[in-house]
Amino acid sequence: MFAILFAIDFKVTNSWRIFVIKINKMSVKLAIFDLDGTLVNTIGDLGSSCNAVLAAHGFPTHPMEDYKIFIGRGMRNLIRQAMPPEVLTEALLDQCFEEYKQQYLGHIYDFSYDYQGMNALLEGLTKAGIKTAVASNKIQEGTDRLINHFFPDIPFVAIMGFGPDRPLKPNTAMVEEAMAKAGASREETVLIGDSMMDLQTAANAAIRFIAVSWGFRPLSDASYATFTAASPQAILEYCVE
Repeated sequence: MFAILFAIDFKVTNSWRIFVIKINKMSVKLAIFDLDGTLVNTIGDLGSSCNAVLAAHGFPTHPMEDYKIFIGRGMRNLIRQAMPPEVLTEALLDQCFEEYKQQYLGHIYDFSYDYQGMNALLEGLTKAGIKTAVASNKIQEGTDRLINHFFPDIPFVAIMGFGPDRPLKPNTAMVEEAMAKAGASREETVLIGDSMMDLQTAANAAIRFIAVSWGFRPLSDASYATFTAASPQAILEYCVE
């Protein structure tokens, strides 16, 4: 039995209202991973696929660096940001989103790669008896394909992407689903990610958050993370310690 000591901090930063639950170090039973920018570098395929759709409609395209800003709130929101605002209608957005999904799923492995050390991290967590899950705002089919391609031997308890019955982060539905499948409490659960979206999700769910240093967008205030990891090995050491 562990005694739980916690404090709640509040801050408004970059339009995010952050309530951070600071929990004393406990054993980790469940590690939930973000996908894009955390497990896998997907920016090349996300950006090039979106640019292909934009170009087909005669719209300006974007450099890959722009897509690091667009990413995080789901693929529909990504292409909404990429489209010229003066032509944007819901009907055209619907059309371009469908085209984007098909283009992306057809080129999902062209440039994407798993970050060095990720397989070793996931294998190490599994060996230590720590359950793992994936929580992504990517569409479910894309999430499944990437995880099965890059991490086929990892026994994730849940691989969760966006779908009709699962809302986007920072809603806590994915966290709650993973905890239920793993039989883990909030105090035994940690979320690992690279963005303010992930931090807000962890705060909303009152679980610990590990910020990774290699993601697409540096956190505006990493001090709100329970721990900041400079490498996958650092995550393993935190969770298994």
